[in-house]
Amino acid sequence: MQDTILIVDDNETLLQALEFNLTQAGYRVLKAVDGREALEIALREHPDIIVSDVAMPEMDGVELCRKIRENASFKDVPFIFLTAHGEPEERVRGLRSGADDYIVKPFDIEELIARVEVIHRRMKKDTSSNGLSGDLSHVLLPDILQMLEQSRKKGRLVIQTDDDKGYISIDNGMLLEAVFGEHRGEDALVRMFMLKNGRFYYQMGEVEEGSIMKSIGFTMIEVAKLCDEIEMLKEFIPDDEVKLEIIKTPPSTDDETSTIIRLLQDSPKSINELAEMSGLSVTRTSIIAARLRKDSFVEIANEKDRRCMMVSKKDPIKFALWGMLVGNIESMGILPALQGGEAIAQALEGNDVLEKLSEIDGENNYEFQSKNGFRFVILKACPFTPIYKDIPPWSEKAMRLVEAYNKRSDGGGALHPLCLVHKGIRSAMKAGIVSIGCRSGSTGKMEIAEHALDKVGISKDEAIAMLEGKACLFAIKEG
Repeated sequence: MQDTILIVDDNETLLQALEFNLTQAGYRVLKAVDGREALEIALREHPDIIVSDVAMPEMDGVELCRKIRENASFKDVPFIFLTAHGEPEERVRGLRSGADDYIVKPFDIEELIARVEVIHRRMKKDTSSNGLSGDLSHVLLPDILQMLEQSRKKGRLVIQTDDDKGYISIDNGMLLEAVFGEHRGEDALVRMFMLKNGRFYYQMGEVEEGSIMKSIGFTMIEVAKLCDEIEMLKEFIPDDEVKLEIIKTPPSTDDETSTIIRLLQDSPKSINELAEMSGLSVTRTSIIAARLRKDSFVEIANEKDRRCMMVSKKDPIKFALWGMLVGNIESMGILPALQGGEAIAQALEGNDVLEKLSEIDGENNYEFQSKNGFRFVILKACPFTPIYKDIPPWSEKAMRLVEAYNKRSDGGGALHPLCLVHKGIRSAMKAGIVSIGCRSGSTGKMEIAEHALDKVGISKDEAIAMLEGKACLFAIKEG
């Protein structure tokens, strides 16, 4: 016996194309041009599947779906939406109204037929599933959970990516458990909330109590807050197995932070050890550790000793200079680096600016371009490479000060403290030199001073092109 499919769309051309192809695929096809007509046909003919556009006159697809779902005899009939591309709120409305799936316009008709067949087979095979499924790149996980909370469903929302698979158990508005790969509870939820791609489908059925046992709404707010903090603190979050040690105790903390500090005061511990001993999730423990590390209350164990061991014993002068620079920056900010550059500039000799600078930058180390009345000077190699290749890593505080300088309206273009020394040298030339940016020879990372681009009249892309494969870029007014 043929399965009957009702297709609803106010585009007559699309209706005819769908009718032809679905008939060829073996379906009996019914057509309607708006929701009101579709509802009359559905109640009279009781189709096996309904495929409907969302935006239509008379009655839109969302209202049609609601009215269909109000009729108990249609509870197992698959309802698939055709939605406009780039309108996630429309897809969310559709799922909340009781739709089982959605297909984004424009679509391939063969894909639609395949999706129809898959969902229809699943509905026939598994009556414990309500057919809800889709793609996380189209509908956000919080929106799906909110819809499930409102419908008071019981079952599992299954999440699958190319690398991992997991589920979220819910019952009557409560979130009971979450598992994703090897992670469980709050850690699993955070990882799932941060997914940008993957598939989901919902399975109705009995579920057991788990490790979360909180309302869906409350849990979503908590997890969203954790995700935001992870994004803000990501550069300070250490690897789970790296040992941390306390440097100094903060003046006041919340209970969770106090617990972590107390554990670290006994001995250096990793994130995983701290999480296990405190009873907090790995996610919360990582965020607390990152906050403490950002504010210089905690650091990686033996980091100072490790930095000292990296220094060549054959070159104690480099070590002494590094220590002086870092110490001055940490105690007084970036000003000592800039002033150090100015002091170096006073000792340079030469008849013009570039001749003086070449004492630092090196002979035959320049390339030039002229544009907008400026002479752009490109350093092929960083002159400080012989200095910093043997010194320890810059301290976290020194690097944070450099990053803060890069965000200033008059700053930017520095990769590390020696870049500030370099800028101080150029500034002391009193020749209107505009420092534009630097590039790391080891990582390829670039830092470009946005305000400098306006001064010299070039775009960021042009600056990046000049710096590609080079080390440093500045400009001097011609004439």
